[in-house]
Amino acid sequence: MLDLMKVAQVLEAAANFIEVTEAKQAEELNVARSAEVTKLAGRIRDAVGEEVSPETLKKLAATNPEVTELLSRLAGGDRVDSMGGPEITKIASESELPPAEANFMNLLLS
Repeated sequence: MLDLMKVAQVLEAAANFIEVTEAKQAEELNVARSAEVTKLAGRIRDAVGEEVSPETLKKLAATNPEVTELLSRLAGGDRVDSMGGPEITKIASESELPPAEANFMNLLLS
């Protein structure tokens, strides 16, 4: 017959394993976010000329990664976004169109 104490012990061991695994993953994520926020704080310091307070660093570490990415770009990030100018779009030539579409295009243009 099924021993309920053994089942409870197995369930408790599984819960402990999951808790330890999640704690390790959370710690790894915190370390990665802290490194990212420290790098961002250096960029902000270089751009503004003032140190970022520890309270602000804690808030930045707790924010959405998209927010820190936006701040990183504003503070002189690695990638520069286009602020206008011509967009290059590929225009399909007749030779790239299927025959039915090329005939229809010729009909419209004639």
